[in-house]
Amino acid sequence: MFLTQATNAGAKVVQLNTELIQVIEKIKSELQGSGQDLSWGQILVELYRNRDSESVHKDIISAVLSELNIPLDKINSRLTKLQGYLVDLQNRLEPLVQDLGTPGELLNADVDFTPEDKQLAVGEVAFVIGGSASAGINISSYNASSLPDDWEGNVSESSGLQELSLAGKLAFTGTGSGAFGSASLTLSASMSKSGSLRLYHEYNAKTARIAALVMSANNFAMPWDLEGLQKQLQKPEDNGEVRGFRRMHVHGQGDINFAAGVDVGYAYQYETDVPTPDGDQPLGIQAGLQAGLNVGFKRSGAFKYVIDKDINDNLLISVERNASSSSSLAFNIDADLVITGLDQVAASYVKSFFKDPQSLLTKLEAWTKPGDLLVKEFKARDWKNDAVEQVGLLLLGETDARTLSQTAIGKLESLLSQTLNEKIPFWGEDSSQITEQLLTLVSQRLDLGSELSSALREAVADKLTTRLDKVRQGLEAELKTILKNTEDVATEILDPLEHVGIKVQQLREAANVTAGKLLDPAIQYLKRYQDLRDKVLQALQQVANFKIGLSIAASLNRERSQQTLLGFRIVTINKTTSAVHRAFILGRLHQAWDEFEQARNEGWIDQITGVFSAQAKRERKIGFSLHFGDFGGIDRTRVLSEQVHIQVDPAGNILAATTQLSQEALVEAFHVRRSIGLISSYDLAAASRDQAQMPSPLAFNLSYKDKILRKSEMREFLLSLEQIRGRRSLIPVGAADAAVNSYLELRQQHGLSKAGGRIDIALPVTLADLTKLLTVDNKVILDQAIDIQADLLLRDSDQRGMLSSFASRYKGGMSKTEFILAVNGKSPSTIASELNLNAPTGRLTPLDLFTKRLKSIVDNAEALVEVVDGIRDIAALRKRLQNLPANPAPSIAEQLEKELSNASEQINEGLARWLKVTGTITGLFDEAIPEQTIAFLSLLSELSPDDTQLVPIVKIDGIEDGTILVA
Repeated sequence: MFLTQATNAGAKVVQLNTELIQVIEKIKSELQGSGQDLSWGQILVELYRNRDSESVHKDIISAVLSELNIPLDKINSRLTKLQGYLVDLQNRLEPLVQDLGTPGELLNADVDFTPEDKQLAVGEVAFVIGGSASAGINISSYNASSLPDDWEGNVSESSGLQELSLAGKLAFTGTGSGAFGSASLTLSASMSKSGSLRLYHEYNAKTARIAALVMSANNFAMPWDLEGLQKQLQKPEDNGEVRGFRRMHVHGQGDINFAAGVDVGYAYQYETDVPTPDGDQPLGIQAGLQAGLNVGFKRSGAFKYVIDKDINDNLLISVERNASSSSSLAFNIDADLVITGLDQVAASYVKSFFKDPQSLLTKLEAWTKPGDLLVKEFKARDWKNDAVEQVGLLLLGETDARTLSQTAIGKLESLLSQTLNEKIPFWGEDSSQITEQLLTLVSQRLDLGSELSSALREAVADKLTTRLDKVRQGLEAELKTILKNTEDVATEILDPLEHVGIKVQQLREAANVTAGKLLDPAIQYLKRYQDLRDKVLQALQQVANFKIGLSIAASLNRERSQQTLLGFRIVTINKTTSAVHRAFILGRLHQAWDEFEQARNEGWIDQITGVFSAQAKRERKIGFSLHFGDFGGIDRTRVLSEQVHIQVDPAGNILAATTQLSQEALVEAFHVRRSIGLISSYDLAAASRDQAQMPSPLAFNLSYKDKILRKSEMREFLLSLEQIRGRRSLIPVGAADAAVNSYLELRQQHGLSKAGGRIDIALPVTLADLTKLLTVDNKVILDQAIDIQADLLLRDSDQRGMLSSFASRYKGGMSKTEFILAVNGKSPSTIASELNLNAPTGRLTPLDLFTKRLKSIVDNAEALVEVVDGIRDIAALRKRLQNLPANPAPSIAEQLEKELSNASEQINEGLARWLKVTGTITGLFDEAIPEQTIAFLSLLSELSPDDTQLVPIVKIDGIEDGTILVA
């Protein structure tokens, strides 16, 4: 049946074939003219939708559908669905048939695997371990004006670039934490590794993307196959264009992180009672101790390998490799001591200061704290609005509460009560004014911001004012009760008012003292009490908040990094160059460096460019602070740091070889600041090119700063440079007094009874000084360093006498220096035996202290010799640079960095023993420069070929021309 119907329908279609074709062509022409896509689905739909128009013979469609027995009412929806399918198919296929020169993404597919974190426990420590893996493929196209981020070079205007990228990543994370009594432990670790392979093909921009993809698949070569890459990679044409496999990129990156911390905390609380006029009051001491140790390690690396061809069909290689590592160690101790309850102790004294012989104050005591009365007037429902709820969240430190809890209400009421009791004079002020002051102070206390502050004011201002009025009304009611229950009003009520200066004669003469008449005087009475209480408490508030804080912190941080930038051309492909390629593509430069050198020597590799560099940095810091609340405190800090930078090119030329070391010791105690510092840098690359150059000189600086610079302090500081026991002065004799006189004259000229100021001393160690120092024998340096210290560090006359006496008697007689070296390291009992002494030899005896001081002198002298040796090592390294191998491997830069870092650390550590700043406690009584620093300056001065003296500079604060040269 259906076959017959189809045959009949087909006959009609054939009959009308010519007309149908004409209609279809017309529809195609209309669609094309309107700019629409010419899909067959749309043509068919348009044909059906126009079946009743004159341009389409309605019998064509109707007859076909009738013969096929297809209901006409369903055909519209089915054709619409068909159109949707065809359009979707067209959208999916459209990117494949677009031109390669059209930028866009053809395919981006990723697969991620992230399992659930695993939790486990080891003892008291709970661990959470997680990981993830991912892989992806991406196909994109670019043109000359839109290139990949890591693309270097150009693409022809007539070309399109296709990128095929394969990428993968593995990652691991782990955290742990646990508590052991008062200690807590935290751990964290992470590791990741990622890599990608990117293949770039270039074709004519008009090439369809699908065609380019098919051609690229036919030109594929394995990344490690150097011969295959040579065949498949295409060289640029004469006009710069490339047709085919253009370039290959290999990227890799990885990092490891580890951190661990241990914190220990203790809390201690002690309470006692202190007798006061109002009875014993509790006094408390709270102490806390917190200690922490934290370590960290990080290592990361990345490399990029690029291969393409030059116009001569040779392979060009570009390698970039970066590696860095860092480690940190930090230790801290924090302690604090807080004395509490002193405000309550002080409050009991206020009543004794306030004259109230008949105890009217006792009757009105509730009204001395109006804030407490205010909060009693509020109910919980009064606080139910959005603005107050937000304030409540701030007080609780929460962010997810839906309603204001009772805890938050209590905290808010406590804040209002405390503010009104202590910050605002309630009695004698209008309620609306008090409301404004109260909300302003609360907003400032909580740092609410203008928007929330305004919202809070709008929500509760009226309520506050109303309830403040009720507090006043409550006072009048209380006065009525007092009058009602008091037999002798004049004595019990009026007399106390007179004691605070209120004129109450008229009240005395009145036949009937009413509560209304008594209200204003009572308010004045309470206001006078409140004023006195505020003054006393304000004076004692600092004591009430007295806090002692102690902090000790130390840290060590190291950083190292290496970078390789290398480019070369492979002229010949053989076993050796293939081995170089396979190693370099994995970032393993060191493994194939011998083969690389062989290929270069044989001419299989040429056009070598690039640079090998290495950097290192180390910083050590230790700090100590002790603070006494708002009264000030003490801070001590010492920082030592070194930085090294090396650059070597593939031909063996030293492009850069520098080191910089610095250190600073700083003490700040009760507005007095003392510091000493040193900075030095060496440019070995410049020294290797100029034989006359030596390492750059040291730059030394010493500073003293005081908020109030007294003439006695200034004179004491400068005299320590002028009057040096047994040595020549470092500033001209009389320079200290001349500078003090100039300082006093400047103050007088500018009408200043006192002034702050600072004293700075800068001392460059010149090239001549350094040259002489390097040529001096170590034994001479050692002896001279000991001799200077013996003169300056043995401040006690008894110790100086012991040194002279012992040296003259020891083994037939020795010089002071010889004796110090001879007994170094020997115990006090051994020294006493060798000298036939009967002196006691226990701990902290005079002989024991003397022996320890001598050992310190020798240790300091030996440290100075190490400083000179370190400078010599750097100077010798300058000469070694000229004898490096002609073709250094990347490890040469790393080796130079390590040697230079070690020498810099040796210099810095040795100098730290000599550069001292006045002690924290000593500085309270003595402004002189420490003897060890004076010894260092004296040694430099005596080693100088000229009679060089220091030129301190005094700068007076607040005076434009207040500079004094001490010379």
